[in-house]
Amino acid sequence: MNDSNDAEYHEKILEQLYNVIKKTNSLDINQQPLYTMPEAFGAKGDGENNDTDAFRQMFATNPQYVELRQKYKITNIAIPPNTYIKGFRGGAKLTLNAKG
Repeated sequence: MNDSNDAEYHEKILEQLYNVIKKTNSLDINQQPLYTMPEAFGAKGDGENNDTDAFRQMFATNPQYVELRQKYKITNIAIPPNTYIKGFRGGAKLTLNAKG
């Protein structure tokens, strides 16, 4: 990644942070993070292991935004209402109804 891509990425993060502050009129550090990632719940994200349990644990917290950065295999899962899922820089992949 070059410096201009880094600058663009950080600019977008700052814009998102600004929008959260503007919307909530506060910046509570105890608030849920801007993005929740399945790796925080034990997902391997290697495209081989079944990450369904990690996704279920993550979705049980009712995250508002989920960021996917790896390749995940999941099956039989419900996404909570008002949850937005975003792939990171085109590198994310979800394989649904995966076996194994």
